[in-house]
Amino acid sequence: MKIAIVTDSGCGLSAEEAKAAKLFMAPLQIIEDDRAMRDCYDITTLQLYEDLKKGIMPKTSMPLGQDVEDIMDAIIQEGYDEVIAIPLASGLSGTHQIISMVAKQKKVAIKMIEIASTCAIQRYLAESAVRLVEEGKTSDEIVEILSEVVKSNYTYILPN
Repeated sequence: MKIAIVTDSGCGLSAEEAKAAKLFMAPLQIIEDDRAMRDCYDITTLQLYEDLKKGIMPKTSMPLGQDVEDIMDAIIQEGYDEVIAIPLASGLSGTHQIISMVAKQKKVAIKMIEIASTCAIQRYLAESAVRLVEEGKTSDEIVEILSEVVKSNYTYILPN
């Protein structure tokens, strides 16, 4: 079985880093004033930090449906049999739902991992999933292993 790993830009990787890590990554939307940008494609993290320093308070939104469709189409074209998706926590974003919906529409076998967090744990789980695929683990084994990691993870947010 050929297993693809899908995440979103909430994992903190750049588009280049995600590609190098063998991850399919859906860009979240960054919205500043009336302008919507695709995270990691239309705006970089450094540009976002500069905007924050200027007092611009962006909003975020789930990836565009077309971006998720493009990812699923690439997964199908590249001959993957299954997908493990590790998006932002479903309570933080609609990314979980749009990935599930598009996969169902495209008839792609998918397993979703609820991470109950974002950023560092999301990146760790996505990169670990790729490593586990390379080790020959099945999708069920990968989901079980990563779910145990999620259960033992705690995230603290410390405002500046």
